[in-house]
Amino acid sequence: RLLMMRNGNQAVKAYRNTTFICLFLAVVAIFLGLAARVVLPVLGHGDEAVLTLITGYLPAGVFGIAVIGILAVLMSTADSYLNIGSIMLVNDVMIPYNKRKNREFSDAEKLKWARRFALFIGSGAIIFASLRIGLFDLAVLVEGFWFPTILAPLYFLLFNMKIPFKHFLFNAIIGFLTFILWDTY
Repeated sequence: RLLMMRNGNQAVKAYRNTTFICLFLAVVAIFLGLAARVVLPVLGHGDEAVLTLITGYLPAGVFGIAVIGILAVLMSTADSYLNIGSIMLVNDVMIPYNKRKNREFSDAEKLKWARRFALFIGSGAIIFASLRIGLFDLAVLVEGFWFPTILAPLYFLLFNMKIPFKHFLFNAIIGFLTFILWDTY
């Protein structure tokens, strides 16, 4: 999202607003966790805290609204990730790769490929979700892949430092291997 900003002032204002929203959501999540710990001291796994609070302590009408709200948040995030992922694969992988072969895509072809990638990413997400990894473990796994592979090249880009593609690949591979070794040992 930083790359879509018109100028630095807009980026600062957007991040300031986002900071307050994220801080509010973090405080709400912390209070929900504390409430679950007080009300349910023998709760086995932390990922079940909010679900247990909702199913056990909300009246029927409020329960329905809470479930609808949670599903709306989850589906909104999921479809955004599917759209972003498929568009990035088309624009950042397929089009540059095929430009080397002097081949241009029509808008209909780009849309068709974006749909295929969305189906592929969605299928992979369903398979991954069926592994039943906890939310915290999943967040650690995603951040573990994200930070070492993408974050350093993104900072180079933000500071207008161009790096060759082979250096990006080298950084991504070393970051990925470092994460695997760290997680294993």
